[in-house]
Amino acid sequence: MDYNFIAGVIQERVMHDQELIIAQFQATLAKIINNSRWFVYMVMTSRGYFYTGISTCPEVRVTEHNEGKRGAKCLRGQRPVTLVWRIPYPELKSVALKLEHKVKKLSHRQKQEIVDLYAAGKVFVFPNGVRLW
Repeated sequence: MDYNFIAGVIQERVMHDQELIIAQFQATLAKIINNSRWFVYMVMTSRGYFYTGISTCPEVRVTEHNEGKRGAKCLRGQRPVTLVWRIPYPELKSVALKLEHKVKKLSHRQKQEIVDLYAAGKVFVFPNGVRLW
């Protein structure tokens, strides 16, 4: 029996299955992002501070912050703000609010780490082990 041949066939099948799983994951992720009801987002102010919030459309919310219409009062005098991070949450608004609360409790250094990892396509891990994107 040619074990090398069998091993090669199995390896090809595994690689094919891995590619299929990755493609399915990417398609699912794209659907989540496109169909998300809520986003937790972070903006950086002109003074270098971070502001965290939730919205159904972070880009529109950033415009509101910058124009002063319906924007957060704490951002007055710190405009313009720039969207630096967002994460979709298709679940209930309450889930997004809980994450927003967790992020707001982080230090400036930890928020900067989230932004840097997000820009690099990597995952942030909270001190209690909860992974973020």
